[in-house]
Amino acid sequence: MSIVAGGPGSFLVFYLGSLNIGQAWNETVSASFFTIFHITQQGPVAQGVAEVTVSALALFVDMYLTRYLRRLVLSARPKLSSLSPSDEGAYRKAFGPITSPNGSLFFAFLFMVVYFPARALIATSLVSLVGITILSAIAFTIYGAAFWVYLSCLWGVSRFGLQPLKLKQFYEDRMLGLRPLGQIVVSSAAIFSVAITITLGASLITGDVLSLAANLAIVAIGISMIFIPLIGIHTIMIRVKEEEEAKLSSLSKELFTHSKNSEATNQEDSTKIKDLVELEKFLTLRDEASKISEWPFESRNVERLIAILLAIFAALLARLLQLV
Repeated sequence: MSIVAGGPGSFLVFYLGSLNIGQAWNETVSASFFTIFHITQQGPVAQGVAEVTVSALALFVDMYLTRYLRRLVLSARPKLSSLSPSDEGAYRKAFGPITSPNGSLFFAFLFMVVYFPARALIATSLVSLVGITILSAIAFTIYGAAFWVYLSCLWGVSRFGLQPLKLKQFYEDRMLGLRPLGQIVVSSAAIFSVAITITLGASLITGDVLSLAANLAIVAIGISMIFIPLIGIHTIMIRVKEEEEAKLSSLSKELFTHSKNSEATNQEDSTKIKDLVELEKFLTLRDEASKISEWPFESRNVERLIAILLAIFAALLARLLQLV
């Protein structure tokens, strides 16, 4: 599908419209730009090949993004449904919009309205105009599906976090069973940022300032989206950690008071051993409680992801500053 809607399909359409290989190639290169402006300048052949290749790769990556995120949400359902008060009902309600075609079609239509006019101006015949219209509709449907799945995925995480969840005990899981939510968000942010960078990658080559600025803003939003959908979950995890530490603090006073009383009354050694065992259990629990995570993901993984996104952001910003 990425080949049909990408460069090879566009080249065939434009060639059938003009029966001129050189003109068809120039029109194919122009059509590979993801921009609202009509691109007329032509660079070296190698640059054109790179731009056409990037446009086809973007379609493939966005198709993979859609499939990957849907499977990620599906695979997390058994673990997260057990935390829900209504089993799979709340989970299905939170993440159900991911499979809705209405959202995908809405964004596909929006992309068509914004970006198709520039492509339509490239066509020099009725055949190429009809052909590029069909191919653009396919391409924007792919982009729209990817964008919708990403947004609805993050929205689902946020909605699910608002449920009165039945969290795991901290000594079973220091993330209280919420790790799959963190995996969904981190994976979504990572693959979406890469996908959008590739989708608008031709702007790095051609120097399309508007596309570069849009890409820059989206990557910046992608960094913040690692945390925004999880704010509710973050609040819950902090509350649980504080409550457990408060309980253990109260228990410590009881244990130490009981231990002192035992020593004062010269109780038997077996009683003292039992007190020591209880004290050791308490110390173990206190250590486990101190390790309760405040976010449902491994910090080192997020740090690596943010470093990659910041590198992409810096590269885009440097290119943008070079052009303005």
